[in-house]
Amino acid sequence: MSTKQDREHFYQQIAEAMLQLGTEEALACMARVMSAIAHQQGNQLELDCDLAIIDVKPKVPLQRH
Repeated sequence: MSTKQDREHFYQQIAEAMLQLGTEEALACMARVMSAIAHQQGNQLELDCDLAIIDVKPKVPLQRH
């Protein structure tokens, strides 16, 4: 189980990636990872946090691995 410190560290890593790669490129990388997870699980993803709901709908048909 993650701790608040773990999450804060991960947030910092994301912020650093956005600075290093640029916002669009960092978000594109995150989208590819979320799409890969959806494919691995064989279904679409809906991610919910306190600020937004994000639906991940892969462009190609899902395949269960």
